[in-house]
Amino acid sequence: MRRLAVLPLLAAACIIGEDPVEELNPKRLTDQSGAVFGWDCTQYTGCEVRRISGSAPLPACDRDYDPWYGYSWSRFISIDGACVIPGGYGA
Repeated sequence: MRRLAVLPLLAAACIIGEDPVEELNPKRLTDQSGAVFGWDCTQYTGCEVRRISGSAPLPACDRDYDPWYGYSWSRFISIDGACVIPGGYGA
């Protein structure tokens, strides 16, 4: 009987150590033009788009702004370049 009680505890410990959001999401996204983006997701921080080799270029911004990628989704995901106030994203 003790063996059966230990098995669920071991299974629960394995599940707690994993991040299901990270496990289910791809590491990169490819858009219709073939541009690729890094896609980092965790259950603690959500998802972030990042520029990798093959990504579309960031927009040209005035010196008072930083170039950045943002995203939104519903049925499809949309990744857009933007110019933002320094520290205004993820700060």
